[in-house]
Amino acid sequence: MIRRPPRSTPSNSSAASDVYKRQALLFLGAGSVIHALGTRNIDEMGGLWDKMKITGITFLIGTCAISGIPPFNGFWSKDLIVHATKEAGNYALMTIWLLTALLTTIYSFRLFFRVFTGKPTKKAEHAHEAPPVMTVPLCILAAACFVTGFLEHPFLEFFEKGGYELTVHGGVDLTALTLSLAVLALGLYISYMVFYRREPGPDYLVNRYSIIRAMQKAAFVGFGFDYLYGAIVEGFKKTCNSLFTYFELGGVEGFNRLLSRAVIGFARRVRVLQTGVLNYNIVGIILGFLVFVFLIIYYLV
Repeated sequence: MIRRPPRSTPSNSSAASDVYKRQALLFLGAGSVIHALGTRNIDEMGGLWDKMKITGITFLIGTCAISGIPPFNGFWSKDLIVHATKEAGNYALMTIWLLTALLTTIYSFRLFFRVFTGKPTKKAEHAHEAPPVMTVPLCILAAACFVTGFLEHPFLEFFEKGGYELTVHGGVDLTALTLSLAVLALGLYISYMVFYRREPGPDYLVNRYSIIRAMQKAAFVGFGFDYLYGAIVEGFKKTCNSLFTYFELGGVEGFNRLLSRAVIGFARRVRVLQTGVLNYNIVGIILGFLVFVFLIIYYLV
């Protein structure tokens, strides 16, 4: 069972490192494909398996790892989470996790099938394998995802470091293992039939089932996140632009311009007193001196 002892919770770097291996492998594999095709549009990809063997094999390993297929390292982490939620009696969380794992398997293999299988697209016809500077790291990460899959210890260490003690009575939790494998098999079957065999294909499912059609429409609009972004971020941006236009340009900048014009106008009127003629300057000095003397006599006498 899993129980929480009263102690501090250090880092969970061991399990996190395995997650980063899978993510790094898939991101680098995607970069290899983009480098070969010169496009990020998945509709322009397909049929790359024969032209990019190393990238295809390593990408498949990353797909298997993130889907939790044994013996790759994603399997044990998924199995332990299912076991933990079951032992804690939190069946709602376990259900959410299983649905998430199902969707992960479906869309991960959908990506693999669309990019590496099927008929080569126009861009894929001229594709080539990535240079060693990309394929060597791909192979290293793929090997790490495979080798660490045989080591359950890093995930046990994660639970211990995270403040948990894990003991499985009677060996393997068959219920958690069965649920994990069942979800995995279902996700593989759906992805294989829909995106590889196309029996039925995605277009048929969209036209046949209204719920899938609704989900597709929601996906096309970003599930409302684009609208939310526009309402919050763009709204804040428009507010700042308005403040800049009316307060900064109309207020502060307007006052600065008004002040500068007043100073310039005053200077233009005063500058006529300075003609540069010496006679006028002497007369001005004498008049100023006389006024100064008059004021002294006025106030002292």
